[in-house]
Amino acid sequence: MTLVSEGQHAFEVLEMCGEPAYQHSHVEYRGVDVGVFWAVPVHVEEWVYDLGDVKFKRLLRFEDGRLRRIETLSRRLPR
Repeated sequence: MTLVSEGQHAFEVLEMCGEPAYQHSHVEYRGVDVGVFWAVPVHVEEWVYDLGDVKFKRLLRFEDGRLRRIETLSRRLPR
């Protein structure tokens, strides 16, 4: 996986890193108060890249097509 950074578009990350090992998408609603309360839908995608036995997995969270957070996960789940 090539180094990516927050703010990049999902298609850019896909071009640089290839297909993730796991992918999940859903919609979250965020409240915005502009005199009247509005619930704004945000499309969320979470991708997991497994970098092998000697490196940690990475969770990439996209919101509305932009990379918003990169998390380091454990190498393997406990048995």
